[in-house]
Amino acid sequence: LAVDSRYGTDGVATLALGTPWAPSLGIQPDGQLLVANHREVIPAPPSIYGGLPTTQAHVLRLDADGRRDAAFGQGGEARFTIQGYDAPVGVQMQASGRIVVAVSAHEPCSVPGHRAPCITAQGQPGAWHHTVVGLTPAGVLDTTFGTQGVASGLVSAIATPVQFTLQPDQRPLLLTSSEIWPLQEFTRTLQRFTVDGAPDTAFNQPPPTGTPPCEALGGAVLALAAG
Repeated sequence: LAVDSRYGTDGVATLALGTPWAPSLGIQPDGQLLVANHREVIPAPPSIYGGLPTTQAHVLRLDADGRRDAAFGQGGEARFTIQGYDAPVGVQMQASGRIVVAVSAHEPCSVPGHRAPCITAQGQPGAWHHTVVGLTPAGVLDTTFGTQGVASGLVSAIATPVQFTLQPDQRPLLLTSSEIWPLQEFTRTLQRFTVDGAPDTAFNQPPPTGTPPCEALGGAVLALAAG
């Protein structure tokens, strides 16, 4: 393998993403690269125990040659806010051209003490909202997806790993999992939405019974060709 010096600048596309988190990547059928991340816009309320700042989620699109697509969103970047602290965890493109972004969202908050919940500006414990956001091919919130562009999934009191994929028929799948430490109690939830972001009420019905085959966090979700 050799570096393709035609890509970006001497083979490297450099992006100012803001928050130093690993971005989520997706590739469009035409070779353009989607990069989803979030940046801090207001620091978290002061607390020695930490908290969550106000962030802005964003998706950048790069041309096949590694240069920002200025026609996408605002200067090559689509921006949106859900709960205030919004962290994309996956991005893909449906066959229709709609871009779907899985987001873990939470209200900005501050932790007042050891093992205490994160308290919002309203004085209430915050919650994690695991969602899928729809964007048009032009990088604008797609109001025909979900409710005004947002498909709402699981709401949880604790942070949970989130995995995201599309089925071959373009229906989004969202896998969330959590662990109660140190009890080693695990919970996993797999949700499916319709192509347009409505809850797929026929999925997982009737629900399985019995003890889960393993006690672990969900590490990935994959949709096979047969569905």
